[in-house]
Amino acid sequence: MERGSREPRESGECGGTYVFELSGENEELAAAEVRAVAEAEGLPFEPVARYPGLLLAETGPAEPFRRLGTGHRVLRLVDSVERPEEFETGLELSESFSVRAKRMRGGRRDLSPIDVEREIGSVLVDAGGTVDLESPERKFRAVLSREELFVGEELLELDRSFAGKRPHQRPFFHPGAVEPVTARAMVNLARAGGDLLNPMCGNGSLLIEAAKVGAKPFGLDADPAMVNGTLLNVEEEGFAAAVVTGDARSLPFRDDRFDSAVADPPYGRSVKVYGEDVYGRSMEGMERVLRPGGYMVVAAPRPLDGADERYEQRVHRSLTRYVNVFRCHE
Repeated sequence: MERGSREPRESGECGGTYVFELSGENEELAAAEVRAVAEAEGLPFEPVARYPGLLLAETGPAEPFRRLGTGHRVLRLVDSVERPEEFETGLELSESFSVRAKRMRGGRRDLSPIDVEREIGSVLVDAGGTVDLESPERKFRAVLSREELFVGEELLELDRSFAGKRPHQRPFFHPGAVEPVTARAMVNLARAGGDLLNPMCGNGSLLIEAAKVGAKPFGLDADPAMVNGTLLNVEEEGFAAAVVTGDARSLPFRDDRFDSAVADPPYGRSVKVYGEDVYGRSMEGMERVLRPGGYMVVAAPRPLDGADERYEQRVHRSLTRYVNVFRCHE
């Protein structure tokens, strides 16, 4: 991105250059999730730049990105400069505001966040605003990257409370359940929004996150105890899902039935419930029941052949999870 560019100012709620503060679990996956949400919501999306902890992109509006699982904030870029004294708003303010500065991982050490807040704040006061750090009408953030200082207006602070509900805290628990943040990311990578299929639904973590982003979830599991447990967990969250007993290797659904599919198949000892061909046959079935252009996301302890995208996650010392993304082409 060209330094000192002023073009993104006053981009408005309908779109413009946005700064996404990414969570640190897996930044490659987090950046991919932003793109996937834009596509799921029918928004234009053009990446501008990537820095540690940050993604800049031409997109918008901001509200649809509230469903992100691996992010912290969404800002509308006001200015990008090398030094805070170069900052110009181009805004006319009549509201109260606050300014917070944050140094990202590997961010510049020649600038003090406190000094940056003071300099940016003085410019905003000159633009007509009044400082209010307790309950401001508008919030601005100055983000120190490796080279540039990005100043943006905060449009969303993403609710991460969903991440605190761990699988073992639900009414029904079985070892191996996918954590909420990963489940949300997988659902978003599947561009969930219509009918979503989750074979081998286990504890229902993926179905819960699908419901939370507005999809209509359908689950299937070969174990009746898992089906009953999934229904308990989904209902405890206040959602509804259709869940049936069935074999993922022979899905009882017609062709082109679903808009998207996500799966976290069993591995290790649990795979004996389905047999060693669980990945191949279940993926063939998911592809069959997906509409053309639909996305299928499959977590596995190894990379799966043919994936259009793949993201590696360290689960613990002896297990790495690969989130494999497939698109059923037109």
